[in-house]
Amino acid sequence: MIKFRGYSSVLGRILGLIKEHRVRLIAGLVLVIGGIFIGVAPFMSRAIWIVLLSPLVFGACVPLLSSGRITDLVNGWKEEFSTGVEKARSNGSKEARYIVRPLHSTGLTICRLTGRVGSDHLKAGIRLTAILYFGMVILTLLAAVLAAWLFAVAATLAITAALWIFGSKGEDEFASEPRVDRTAPIRGRFYRGTSWLTDEMAGRIDGDGIIYRGTNWITQERIGRVAADGTIYKGASILNEEVVGHIDHDGTLYKGSNWFTQERAGRVTEDGIVYEGKSWLNEERVGRVDRE
Repeated sequence: MIKFRGYSSVLGRILGLIKEHRVRLIAGLVLVIGGIFIGVAPFMSRAIWIVLLSPLVFGACVPLLSSGRITDLVNGWKEEFSTGVEKARSNGSKEARYIVRPLHSTGLTICRLTGRVGSDHLKAGIRLTAILYFGMVILTLLAAVLAAWLFAVAATLAITAALWIFGSKGEDEFASEPRVDRTAPIRGRFYRGTSWLTDEMAGRIDGDGIIYRGTNWITQERIGRVAADGTIYKGASILNEEVVGHIDHDGTLYKGSNWFTQERAGRVTEDGIVYEGKSWLNEERVGRVDRE
C-alpha cells in the first residue's frame, strides 16, 4: 500500500509538471515534428517543407523559450498595428490607403483573434506564426507581380529587338536597291584595260540591258543582253541567244549555262571596276563600266 502511494505521488508530480509546462512541451513537440519533416524530406521537396514549416517553427520557439522580453515584444505589436491603422486613415495618400492601411489592419485583426488565448507566451507564438505566414503570402504576391513585370519587360525588349532586326534588314534591303545597277541591266560604256590610263572603249550596255560591241555608235553590234534577274545571254537577237552566265546583286559574275554548272568568273564593284578571277586571291582588273 505504501509502495502504491509512492508511485501515485511520483505520477502526480509528473502530471503536475506536464500540466505546468504543457505549453513548452507542445512547442517542443512542434519543433521536433518540424525538424523531422525537414530532415527526412526528399532533396527536391526539402525547400518546400522549409518554407511551409519555418513560420511554425519560429512561432513555437517563443513559448518554448518563454522569454518575457520576446513575449512582450511580439504582443506589443498590437499597439503598433493599431497606431499604424490610425495614421493611415488620417493620411489621404494612395500608398496609405492601398498598402499601409491593409497591412496594419490585417496585423491588428490577427492580434485581436489571438487575444483570447490565456497564456501570454502561447499567444505571442501564435501571433508570430500567423504574421509570418501572412508575410509569406505578401512576398509571394510581390514575387508574382515582379515576375509578371519582368516577363512584360522581356517580351517588350524581345519585340523591340525583333522589330529593330527586321527593320534594319528592311532598311538594308532598301539601301541596297541602288546597287541593282550592279546586276541587271548594267547601263553604261564598257572599257577594257588594267588601269584608267590604258582603258579603251570596247562596247556599251543600254538601258534595256542590251550588250553592244564596238568603239562607237556606228560600228557597234549587238552581242547579248543582261536580263532583269541578272541572267547574261549571248546572241545577236532574242531568237538565237543562249545563257552564258549570271551576275548577282552584289556584282559577282558567274559563267555557265545554268545554276548547276555556273562557276565564279569575276565581279563588278560599286564604282564599276570589272575584275576577272575565280576568287579574291587571283582576280585581276580587266576593265570598267562607265555608268550612265
